Amino acid sequence: MGECGVSNFIAASRPGQIFCFLEKFDESCPVGEAVHILSARLGRTERNRCTNSDAHLGCADDVSAQLREKCYGQQRCEFFVSTLGEMIQTCPRSYIPYLHVDHECRIGTGTGKVEGVDVEVMEV
Repeated sequence: MGECGVSNFIAASRPGQIFCFLEKFDESCPVGEAVHILSARLGRTERNRCTNSDAHLGCADDVSAQLREKCYGQQRCEFFVSTLGEMIQTCPRSYIPYLHVDHECRIGTGTGKVEGVDVEVMEV
C-alpha cells in the first residue's frame, strides 16, 4: 500500500479509447507492468470518428473477456480490430463496428480468472 492506504498497483490508466474496425489496437506498458483490460465493447454505441451516420447506434457486444485473454500478462498487446468482427452479434452486418476499450497498466504479469473471480497475478 502507498501513502494513505492507497494501492500502488495501478500504474497508468487509459480510459475510453476508440479503435476503428480497420485499425490496430497496439498498447504497451513500461517494463514490469502488463496491459489490463477493464472493459471493452465492440459495436456502435455513439457517433465518433469511426462512424459516418447515426444509423444503428446503440448496438454493441461486451468483448472484455476475449480481450483479457488476448492481452493476459503481456507488456504489449496488439491485434487488428477487424479480427474481432466475428464476435459481434447485435449490430447488422452491413454496419461496421468499432472497439471502445478502457485499459491500464498494472505492475506484475496481468490478471486472470479463477472460477469466475478476478485475481491479481503478481511477480514475486
